[in-house]
Amino acid sequence: MARRSPRLTTFLAAVLLIVLVVASSAQAAPQVAAIPGKEAAPTTTASGTATPAPTAADPKPTNPAATAAPPVATSTAAPAPKPTSAPSNNNSGPLPASALAKPVRGSCARRCVRKEVSAATPDEWSRYVAAIKKLNQGQGQGTTPYELLVQEHYDYASTSHGVDAFLPWHRYYLARLEQSLQKIDPNVCLLYWDWSRTSQNYKSHPVFSGTYMGSARPGCIPDGPFANWNTKQSGGKCVQREFNSATLAATQFIAGLMRESPKYTDFRTRYEAQCHAGPHVAVGGSMAVMSSPADPIFFLHHTFVDKAWADYTDLMSGGKYPEPNFAPAPWGVPASQLEKIQDWCYTYDSSPLQAETNVQKPSAIPDKFLEMNFKNVDQKVLAAIKNDTASVLGAVQDKIARNETADLVIPKHELVGGGRVVVVIGAWSPPRMVMRRW
Repeated sequence: MARRSPRLTTFLAAVLLIVLVVASSAQAAPQVAAIPGKEAAPTTTASGTATPAPTAADPKPTNPAATAAPPVATSTAAPAPKPTSAPSNNNSGPLPASALAKPVRGSCARRCVRKEVSAATPDEWSRYVAAIKKLNQGQGQGTTPYELLVQEHYDYASTSHGVDAFLPWHRYYLARLEQSLQKIDPNVCLLYWDWSRTSQNYKSHPVFSGTYMGSARPGCIPDGPFANWNTKQSGGKCVQREFNSATLAATQFIAGLMRESPKYTDFRTRYEAQCHAGPHVAVGGSMAVMSSPADPIFFLHHTFVDKAWADYTDLMSGGKYPEPNFAPAPWGVPASQLEKIQDWCYTYDSSPLQAETNVQKPSAIPDKFLEMNFKNVDQKVLAAIKNDTASVLGAVQDKIARNETADLVIPKHELVGGGRVVVVIGAWSPPRMVMRRW
């Protein structure tokens, strides 16, 4: 074999060394296309490590569809929005009227369990507030969807108050609000204010605080997320509250009224004239007129009214709506289709508040309010409604005085295995458990 010259050996070694160095450099740092222009400043990760910012342009990948992130608009499962502080209701123009939903029976984007407001998590309350404010943003630049809701209540007052349609009309109205809020934030559900368990001093309920609906001071809403809230229906000025010293219907009186009202019309008339009317009159001001939804506490109150109808339906036999084919205006939905809350995508959680003891009969409702609420009823009939309701409440008061309260209990609703179980507590005739499946 011929021997290699020393010069050739040295040359080959040098070439091998250069190849190794180049290969090592290529593995240590990937090649980056040179981009003309000024380089962007680096960003910082959550851990504090600086990373280079994207350059002004990148070379096109060989397969854009495989590497490019899809546009947000084409995403089929957007992540849940993070809780945010409620925005000002005047920070931009109003949403279009189409922001108001038109609920369809059985068509559910999501199913809600409506909670007592004090049981809502901070995140649930924050979302609720933010969505309500979004519906009312842009005042002075046009009518907001929230103001359209207020106007609907005012325009249809005579067909939705003092008549049997009172409960189904408001059920659809609340579903309209709930699903409108869900178009803004799909995680929002309505909440209710259980005033029946702080009835002897309703202002002691946590709802009247800076956390929720503002402190119980007369005038504008003084604090909280709805401070100085206003709508066109409040004259472009803040909604007003008065706060009197009335007592409301305690849960024992509501239970007794249900017990003594096997027919829907009896229950609706008595409940509307006393139990429902009480908070409207007690808060007063904007809540005591037919544009009462201008005050956002209206919706917490009426969600509790709707819960009472749901409780009554689950508890009592013979409480069906007397005209099942009647469709309250403007919804056009037969009343028989509004009797089951599951058909409208929600159910209720039980109130976490304890029932009061030593409760007294609720304060009488002023004639002025009853005449406004029962506009379609003549004076003789209205007087009969007042006397009948007072008689039932008096009978319940006598039972409380005799300590015969076993049947003056509102049942608890438990969610078990995807169904809705009504656990009946008390000496009902006969005691029973009712299951409602989704």
